[in-house]
Amino acid sequence: MPPIALISDFGIQDWFVGEMKGVILSILPEASIVDITHQIAPADIRTAAFMLLACYSSFPPGTVFCSAVDPGAGSNRRALAIKCGSYFLVGPDNGCLTWVTQRTEDVQYYSISDGKFSKTKNSTFSGRDLFGPVAAYIASGVAITEFGPQVFDPVNIPFPKTHITEYGSVCGEIIFIDRFGNAVTNIESRLIENAPFNSLRISNGTELPFHAFYQEVKPGQAMAYCGSAGFIEIAMNRASASSQMHLSPGEIVEVLHLKAQ
Repeated sequence: MPPIALISDFGIQDWFVGEMKGVILSILPEASIVDITHQIAPADIRTAAFMLLACYSSFPPGTVFCSAVDPGAGSNRRALAIKCGSYFLVGPDNGCLTWVTQRTEDVQYYSISDGKFSKTKNSTFSGRDLFGPVAAYIASGVAITEFGPQVFDPVNIPFPKTHITEYGSVCGEIIFIDRFGNAVTNIESRLIENAPFNSLRISNGTELPFHAFYQEVKPGQAMAYCGSAGFIEIAMNRASASSQMHLSPGEIVEVLHLKAQ
């Protein structure tokens, strides 16, 4: 039985997450449900896209990822069931699933039709009434082709692009701040493996050395490193880099090539 992994902006104060799980278990009592996060800021589609991208490959093949970050709930926006390589994705057609699909060659999109797999047509609680049930049915073995017609024009949020300067440096931007205050960039760690890069420059001119782990620098000292999600990150030992350095998503960064020094 493949697990069902949930992402939402429901928070943990109210009953929404619990009720969504209740519906899943009503359909599939033996379901294995994993909470990726429910603490995404309301309607923050980009963060939802990044959260899924950061962790999906650690799950076993067949996992059904269900994203309920859905500011368009109750409207005529499409709902999608997606075959994405060896995984399945369920959620609104608003781009929150696309940072994973963009990195997968074998992707098939199906528009979820109203009917036997959904509880109500115009619900503002799609996690309970649509996405959760569909995820449960997929995990139970229902073929993804059963949910509706195949579509070829999903809403897409392009992943922020990097570019190479004339000096060979890699320019990118901060795309996410985690709870520790570490700033995750869109520059993939693999781009600098075994290459002559030795520092990262922030748009304000601050230049940071690369280190392997936090304790290689003194408390309160900043550094760049290869983060666990596969991207270059900025951090401080025992402090919040985002707070201390006033970093936020969209800030331009540059991983410096030796000849650009």
